[in-house]
Amino acid sequence: MPSANRWSIAIAAMFLLAAAALVGFALWQADKARQSGPLAAEADGAPWSSTCTAAGRNEPIACMIEQRVVLRGTGTLLTAVRLNFPPNAVTPNIVIQTPFGLALRSGIALQIDNDAPIDFDVQTCDQSGCYAGSVVTGQMLTRFTQAARLTVHFVGINKRPVDVPVSMNGFAAALKNAR
Repeated sequence: MPSANRWSIAIAAMFLLAAAALVGFALWQADKARQSGPLAAEADGAPWSSTCTAAGRNEPIACMIEQRVVLRGTGTLLTAVRLNFPPNAVTPNIVIQTPFGLALRSGIALQIDNDAPIDFDVQTCDQSGCYAGSVVTGQMLTRFTQAARLTVHFVGINKRPVDVPVSMNGFAAALKNAR
């Protein structure tokens, strides 16, 4: 049995090394993109998308609108901002997704145009990245509809700040579809 335990430890160690390498690569790509020019979704002005689904024909509809920022050339997700409209909910909630490799204690901040950043604690991480979110207030939703740009701020594990511009192109149309 001791050799099986060694194999388990070796496999876990290889998995952790691979994960660390992916985190390092994603942060290196983000830093390189930040230094060399705008990110793909911001530069291309990709519009917000909207999706509505129901569990069945006679079930309430849940909708989501989303803007994704990917790195030019690789398609690697850098940030996603989602507004979820659960069935029968009075207000939506916001979820901000970032890649692995951020300093968790620093959290994630969202800045609407030049307003003061709104701070969010990181709630969880999985194989797709790390997530933060909260309920969207009426005032925040109004600011979203008026905004020209969002900026997602987080700190990389290397202690370097990462600022990701998020296009508001198509936000109003996506919001209308979700309501």
